[in-house]
Amino acid sequence: MERAYKALEYAVNNALGETVYDNQKSLINNMKEQQAHLQQMAREEEGKKKTDHDKVKEYQDKYEELGRSIQDVINEITESVTQTSGKD
Repeated sequence: MERAYKALEYAVNNALGETVYDNQKSLINNMKEQQAHLQQMAREEEGKKKTDHDKVKEYQDKYEELGRSIQDVINEITESVTQTSGKD
């Protein structure tokens, strides 16, 4: 995924306005930071004597949801660059 992101970053730099790309890149970075925070909170909860398994699952679910959102943003960028979608 990282290699695809780098290739996409290069293509976007050449095709989109700098502001649009910067906003999308910031959004992706923010979501990655949220994922890291959720992982930390899940580990901390699992380390407790009385682990709240529902909380851990909630953190994991939010982590996965953010992963899908990141992929959606990457797909939007790809569609903007190529003017097509994978569904076409």
